[in-house]
This record gives sequence, structure tokens and C-alpha cells, in this order.
Amino acid sequence: MTAKTAVSSSDVRSRLANGILSIKPIYNLAKSRARKMMIQRAEAIGVPWRDRVAQLKDHDWESELATVENRNLQYPDYYVRSFHGNGSYLSQ
Repeated sequence: MTAKTAVSSSDVRSRLANGILSIKPIYNLAKSRARKMMIQRAEAIGVPWRDRVAQLKDHDWESELATVENRNLQYPDYYVRSFHGNGSYLSQ
């Protein structure tokens, strides 16, 4: 196997995975399963995931934001957008 072959077969696998995950029901299932696995692993090693999420949801983020936000600045879109698209990673 040459380096070129390894790169192209890796590229094919990546495109195949991306193609499969572009199907919304499959993506949603994979996302849900991955999230569940992360939570279970975190809790298995002693991270109180669900308790921490509840604490973060109860926090007054608007007041905290007001103390650091400069309303005279035009923030770029990428800066104010949720890191993973919709912030659903906080839901239980």
C-alpha cells in the first residue's frame, strides 16, 4: 500500500461516513447515542453530569454577561454562535 492509497482510502471512508451522517434520522440517532455514552462515561468516573447541568441551567447567565459585554463592539457571527449549533448539549 502506498501513501497515496492510504490517503485516498481514508478520504473515501471519511466521505462515506459524512454521507451517512448527512441523513438526518441517522445523524440524530448517532448524536443521541454519542451523548448518552459521554454522560454514562462521565458519571462512571465520578463526574456528576446531570447535577452540574442543573446548576448551569439555574445560573443567571444574563446578569453575568452584562458585566463583561461591551455593547459598543460588533461581535463577529462566529463569536456569538453556539459552539455546537444549538446549545442542546446542556439538556438532560
